[in-house]
Amino acid sequence: MDQPLKQRQPRRAPLGVAALTLLLLAPLLMFLAASRDFTGLMSDTPTYVLLADFFSPYYTSADWFGFLVARYPFPPLYPIVLGLLGGGSHHVVWTHLLGALTTCLGAAAYAYWLSQQDWSRRLAVLHALVFALMPITVFSTITVVSEPLYILFSLLALIFIGNDRRPATRWYATAMVLGLAAVIRTVGVTGIAAFLIYWWLHTRGTRYRGAPFVALLPTLVWAGTKWHYGFEVGYVASVFNGSLIDTVLALVAQVPANVGALWQHGVENIDVLRSATVAWILPVPLTFAFLGFGLRLRDRRFDAIYFALYAGLVVLWPHRDHAGRFVLCLVPLLLFYMTYGAHFIGKRITDQCRVATIRAIPLLLTAALELPSSALIVYQIAAYDGSRYTDFVRTSVWFRQDSFAASKHMARILAQMFTAIRTVVRHVEPGACITSVYPYSVMLLTQRPSLFPDPVGTEQAEFEQTMAQCRYVLILNATNDTFGYPQQYYPYDRLGDAFEIITDFYYEGVTAEPVVAAILGHYVNYPEQR
Repeated sequence: MDQPLKQRQPRRAPLGVAALTLLLLAPLLMFLAASRDFTGLMSDTPTYVLLADFFSPYYTSADWFGFLVARYPFPPLYPIVLGLLGGGSHHVVWTHLLGALTTCLGAAAYAYWLSQQDWSRRLAVLHALVFALMPITVFSTITVVSEPLYILFSLLALIFIGNDRRPATRWYATAMVLGLAAVIRTVGVTGIAAFLIYWWLHTRGTRYRGAPFVALLPTLVWAGTKWHYGFEVGYVASVFNGSLIDTVLALVAQVPANVGALWQHGVENIDVLRSATVAWILPVPLTFAFLGFGLRLRDRRFDAIYFALYAGLVVLWPHRDHAGRFVLCLVPLLLFYMTYGAHFIGKRITDQCRVATIRAIPLLLTAALELPSSALIVYQIAAYDGSRYTDFVRTSVWFRQDSFAASKHMARILAQMFTAIRTVVRHVEPGACITSVYPYSVMLLTQRPSLFPDPVGTEQAEFEQTMAQCRYVLILNATNDTFGYPQQYYPYDRLGDAFEIITDFYYEGVTAEPVVAAILGHYVNYPEQR
């Protein structure tokens, strides 16, 4: 057993530690997350909110929502849970508060698991606080994304797998939560793979033979549902869209760039002030973490097997713009490994009374690195709460700008762009389709179906065929590099004479010269008549 503890805790101690963590975090995180609007152009949030509307039993979704469901790119469990708990576009504040509650529960589960490892109450709670108040955790908490729920389920799996007193419960409960985690985020398949390896190492396939099936069942059901209804493909198929050899070579070729992105975003995860000091000091606690990970992997621990598979997949995976969110799901284990590695060293270089000091060094160092940024986030949200910026300050975009003057400027730009998108409903009849490089935001703000245009590089004939399926076009003064739209006002230049402008929208008071925020028009070319 792990022993960063003075003496063994009683069995009821983990529940007390979890409750204490929940009480310490809930008031602060609830305040930080209490946004009254959905801000930002990231596609994940409007997608989840719209699907929560679809799955909600409390109100009827629009007729065109089947259009959205058929094109939904993510696993379904998060929006299902969000909808069942009353989240969605009709209850904006509550939707954000659910994210805060989920993070609190995840931190409580983390503290419980650490206590389960025979860690002291103080050390377990401190780890949970450092994790929950890290800037990237706060940003995920105040944004409608699936990471908090995924982290909660992955930590529940660690708790169940450590339950030695009830072997059957241990295996089947772990299989169940890992299976559900894989239909929260696709990367959850690494948890299933780790479970299968761990199950085989400990049972050689002779006991609890139903556990692997339980773990795989949710993913199989979701895959079967997509196939049966002909839903469009998601992330995995978008990666494996060529021959297997070409795909593997492409994934391997991007490993150096991915590693660089993981480091860059990893630093930004704890430092929004962009201090060079953080990048210099962070390798110190990470060295302890890699030692701790190696020790756990040597002992064939489930958490280390999962960590290795998850990290390996992330190194290969595209979409490096989201590397910070990928790393977030490993932060609880990284903090755990830091202390585990430091404890291992401490026991070998000094007497027992000094081990506690040595094992605390990497965690306290990490806390010191994140504290200025975390304090700034709390201060800024408190300072602007109730102002015109109250919702924008509750986004990561606010803290990614070079100055707070730039943050306010960006907030004004986004506010006017959202107003322009909402105004589209005056010109587009219900149920009519709108082409946009941000279709999910358009769907959320207009309650009209929306599609991506074909990206840059698509053959013109194919581009025209796609445009003919969704003839209203909302051209935005924005790029969307993640989905292959690096140009502003795309696809205005490709439409030519086939584009009839209905109306346009200008920024007011945010630029010295008049600048177009958005253009709404109609695509009038009919390829079949040419």
